[in-house]
Amino acid sequence: MRIFAECDSASVAGATVDRILSVLSGLGATALAPPKPYWKIPEYFEFTFAATPSNEQSFRAVLAMCADGWVHHSDTHEFSSVWNKVGKASFLDPLVKWAEVQFHV
Repeated sequence: MRIFAECDSASVAGATVDRILSVLSGLGATALAPPKPYWKIPEYFEFTFAATPSNEQSFRAVLAMCADGWVHHSDTHEFSSVWNKVGKASFLDPLVKWAEVQFHV
């Protein structure tokens, strides 16, 4: 999963990783890379996580963490859902503005 959060410094991004991992702790999530500034939007940092096991149940559990703001796509080999912040809804952390969750069959 790729998460984009509005962070004004690397230290804020580091704290955001810790909060997101805490929320995802029941899914055995790990950060696949340290957060890095997002090249398209300078005030955003990009975060990459994976759940273990990586299965449809974990995919659906992540989506259930926020009911609003999702656009879903799927085919026989992939499920992909994109979340955009809508109103006061938040996904994983209040700083998150956009996310993509994928599961490959």
